Amino acid sequence: MASPRPHLGERLEGLLVKGERIALNVGALLLGFILAAVLLDVAVRNLLGLAIRGVSELLTQILYLLVFLGVSTALQQGAFVYSDALFRFPFMERLRRFFRFANVLIQFTVFAALSVIAFSGLAESLVQQRKVGLPGYFMFAEWPIRLITFLGVFLALMRSTFSVCSTIAFSRKSC
Repeated sequence: MASPRPHLGERLEGLLVKGERIALNVGALLLGFILAAVLLDVAVRNLLGLAIRGVSELLTQILYLLVFLGVSTALQQGAFVYSDALFRFPFMERLRRFFRFANVLIQFTVFAALSVIAFSGLAESLVQQRKVGLPGYFMFAEWPIRLITFLGVFLALMRSTFSVCSTIAFSRKSC
């Protein structure tokens, strides 16, 4: 007897988890690169008295990426800071559920807006062929950074969408 096919939501959540895992692995590789670049820069400065030009600019862009690569996992783990003072007081249960739903809905709205902004930035970067870096030494295309930013925010939007759906489903079961 064949096992039943997973529900569409379960398949999408499986893809989301895989995407988050890839993003975290890329983030770990980038952290290793940051460490190696800083160590190399310090060694070259101390041993040869020379600086590797553009290291700080490149590392700034990579640190920017790290924030967006981990935002979806942080959302999934509940690592965002919010005021839990509203949940401590003995309010009626319906009011507490309302506050939880409002929190999830605000997160969804913020990540939806960030996704639109990140996508428009990606499109502009592609059309205008923008470059970042240190003029005269090295320049690289801006669109890969914008693409990774968009993908990180989009993963967070998908995670937030699952939070909204699960909050709605939970509130309907408990009514």
